[in-house]
Amino acid sequence: MLYLSYQFLIMEVFKMNAKEKLADYQRQFGVYAEANPEVMGAFGATVTAAMENSGPLDAKTMELLILVAAVSRKCEPCIYSHVMNYINVGGTKEELAAGLNAAVLICGGPGMAYSALALDLFDQYSAE
Repeated sequence: MLYLSYQFLIMEVFKMNAKEKLADYQRQFGVYAEANPEVMGAFGATVTAAMENSGPLDAKTMELLILVAAVSRKCEPCIYSHVMNYINVGGTKEELAAGLNAAVLICGGPGMAYSALALDLFDQYSAE
């Protein structure tokens, strides 16, 4: 019975569109934040400090670097979140595709698979 429930859950996850899946990841982060508010607060402060103290790098470049790292680390929630951020700061698909070549260079096939996810998300988010 548990296996059938798990199969159903997986099928429901695959039915989600990109924005629904992003919202679900954000909900999950909320669950973590409720359980560990100090850690989540410190993490948020670190993110803010890194973005505000990026020196000569603009927000678009920082988001591209974050995406290359997220793809290299195979962090799906990070990819979903930062593709949206990248679009919001004016990132283009052409620049994203070029930047993701670094992840493919370092990670090979897995880098290509997660790069394809990032590019697909760019298209989905841009279409909505």
